[in-house]
Amino acid sequence: MERRAVRLLSRRYDLTSTGYKYLEIGINVGPPSYVEIALGDHSGHELSLSLEMWKGLYEQRWNIYKMLRNEYKDNFISVGPLTVRVCMLQNNATLVRLDSLSVRMMMTETTLHRMFEFDWCIDLMFEQLVRMQYFSLNIRDTVDGFMYRVMTYCTKGPGSVDSQKNLNRCRIHVASHNRYSLIRKCAIIPSIHVGSYKAVKSTQGSRKFNSRNPLFYCMERRAVRLLSRRYDLTSTGYKYLEIGINVGPPSYVEIALGDHRGHELSLSLETWKGLYEQRWNIYKMLRNEYKDNFMSVGPLTVRVCMLQNNATLVRLDSSSVRMMMTETTLHRMFEFDGCIDLIVEQLVRLVDMVDVKYTQFSNIAFKNAIRDSDASNVHQLVDCELLALFFNTYEKNRCNYR
Repeated sequence: MERRAVRLLSRRYDLTSTGYKYLEIGINVGPPSYVEIALGDHSGHELSLSLEMWKGLYEQRWNIYKMLRNEYKDNFISVGPLTVRVCMLQNNATLVRLDSLSVRMMMTETTLHRMFEFDWCIDLMFEQLVRMQYFSLNIRDTVDGFMYRVMTYCTKGPGSVDSQKNLNRCRIHVASHNRYSLIRKCAIIPSIHVGSYKAVKSTQGSRKFNSRNPLFYCMERRAVRLLSRRYDLTSTGYKYLEIGINVGPPSYVEIALGDHRGHELSLSLETWKGLYEQRWNIYKMLRNEYKDNFMSVGPLTVRVCMLQNNATLVRLDSSSVRMMMTETTLHRMFEFDGCIDLIVEQLVRLVDMVDVKYTQFSNIAFKNAIRDSDASNVHQLVDCELLALFFNTYEKNRCNYR
């Protein structure tokens, strides 16, 4: 089936409470590779945006708001190859519609406001990703060269022998490169490679939502993590693995296995490592070669279950959440172990700074005042994401007046 684009070193921001719509920026792997901004949803639609198109949309945001209130001179706005219109549904709901030559995306005014809140984050991420193309490692050429070697090897073989039918060797080649070679290359990039581990909070607890807490929302939402990285585990992105900073205080690094229905299984680093070390025993369980029919990994219980159609699934049970997946998805998940190690190392160094920034911002009444204060640094992604994700004035006001 057709797959959604895979982006390297990407950052994805949920635009709705369920995460159905999202804004993502990352390196679209070629060759040639390039930095791409995408507006997408979980139905598989994605609207690809260049930085110029994104900036054009952002600069036209006030005119789009006027269109929503019938105060604009025209009934459409052209932004590069995009056409922005306002449409009315049968239930009188008003939506903003973005049309390109091949994709149409529609969203509410609330989602539009939410999207534009990430403009600072997009600017900083774009600068970081573009700079990576010019490091001494030259990541763009490295990725392009790697992908070219994979395609050449998998179609022509190590010599001139035509080996297109040798699919097993092709899969092994891609997996081994992804797991070791590319991870080692990423490890020496200055912006990713950092020091040794600090303690990571491993206790699980539910946040209390109340009107005095800046994390309060109109409806209970999936956890929002700062500086998070999300890896799709299925072709549609239905299941994913995410790692980021769960903002407190106290803040801590959290790994989560989730799906688009809103289920999330929170994992500490110790639990993740326990799962990874037990992966071969889990594979044995799938083939009835293990001594027991279950396995305990910290607070998790791992079982194998059979569906009515004889499909075999791996089931992960915690005290409050159950997640099931196929063996293919399990293999895919464990491929990211090296990435998880590197990102945890990076994030644990930032936990203390996040707590300090969060406390400083909480003592300032208005978002615009936060941006203008000495506590805010517009060149730090931590500050930009805190403002967009946790101190979103528009979102909180909308909730208060419902």
